[in-house]
Amino acid sequence: SYISELDGLNKVLPINLLGDARWKPPKNPFARINLDATYKTLGKRSCLGLVVRGSNGRVFDSRIVINENIPSAFTADALACAQGIQLGLDLGVTILE
Repeated sequence: SYISELDGLNKVLPINLLGDARWKPPKNPFARINLDATYKTLGKRSCLGLVVRGSNGRVFDSRIVINENIPSAFTADALACAQGIQLGLDLGVTILE
């Protein structure tokens, strides 16, 4: 029944809503900070992955950060954004695109 439900979605949503999900480099001289966070309710922990790439695609920095005592998924996302900005500041980024 699960497969039938998925097949039914193709009829209801005939277009690809995700589009092209490939990474695109920023325009020179900018760098792009990509991040993704996950949250585990049971242990109140979050894990954050950060990657900083330049306009040529070269990785400048990457980090994995584990945060503990996080009360909610919203807090985990907000903390991920703050840690991404802090990483940019640590690398000397002063202008955000």
